[in-house]
Amino acid sequence: MKKRVAIDTETTGLSFWTGDRPFAVGMCFEDGETRYWEWDVDPFTRTPRVDDRDRKEIQKIVGSRKLTKEFWNLKFDVGMLASIGIEVKGSMAEGTFMAKACNNLEYGYRLKPMAKKYVDYPDDDEKDLQDAVVKCRRIAKKLGWNLADKPVADYWLPRTMCNLQPRLAAKHGIKEFRDRCEKYCIGDVERTILLCTFFRIGMEELDVLSTYEFEMELLRELTIPMENRGVRMDKDRMRKVEKICRAAQGEALYDLVKASGNQDFNPGSTQQVVGLLFEGKVPRTRASVDQEEQVRSAEGRRGSPDSSQGRAGRRVRPEVQGE
Repeated sequence: MKKRVAIDTETTGLSFWTGDRPFAVGMCFEDGETRYWEWDVDPFTRTPRVDDRDRKEIQKIVGSRKLTKEFWNLKFDVGMLASIGIEVKGSMAEGTFMAKACNNLEYGYRLKPMAKKYVDYPDDDEKDLQDAVVKCRRIAKKLGWNLADKPVADYWLPRTMCNLQPRLAAKHGIKEFRDRCEKYCIGDVERTILLCTFFRIGMEELDVLSTYEFEMELLRELTIPMENRGVRMDKDRMRKVEKICRAAQGEALYDLVKASGNQDFNPGSTQQVVGLLFEGKVPRTRASVDQEEQVRSAEGRRGSPDSSQGRAGRRVRPEVQGE
């Protein structure tokens, strides 16, 4: 009897709050069986034409109390499914929480790099799909279709173009790309089920299951309800708190830069932090005006550093976002 299923959605954007919707859903059961549904997208409104029979079929699976639904970014996929009238019920699991419970020092927790690292799953399907979408976008622009700023939000193009413009698709060799999104989505749910299996074993061996369960409880009982309902806030109080936090951030940045002994040190840059910790020097990077202003503000509150401190903190040029 099947007990677990990994689920992933492919969408027209990243925010269901602003109208983005899923145009494809993929699933992989623990025995390796996969399922996939994809719908054409209206090229002018970017609205997926969801088939009601498919909707009912998906709802039957995700609504089953006998199945644990596993995700790699649960909040996003559950929200996207809800936006087209599909409610996920019963037991749910978040793969990234499992991974973080086992090792919270990973460089990152993106699905494809993690799958390549831990379960030796290749990642060529992403580039194949992106190449296809880029080619489709060139044609779609000439047709006046409503495209996103970036190709990642237009993964619906290959299939929709083949269905709505078959002659044009055949002329430009688009037909061979028709099923690339399916390959991509199925790859992601296979990665998810494999990684969740791997990290479930890891949590037991490392005795960190309680940590994972605590994070899941917070997600279910606090984070998701807050996002769905909203949070009441005192705007005046929040402005005061923001001012205090920005001042504290600036002072902390000032201290870090001064301690590094290098005016160009940016604690938001992984490259610079690694260089400082392991090579004893800070690589030069592009300046960040925002952080420079924070440091100068902190510097003004404390007074200018003396000459023995050099210029550290006076002309800092870090980047908050990293590189």
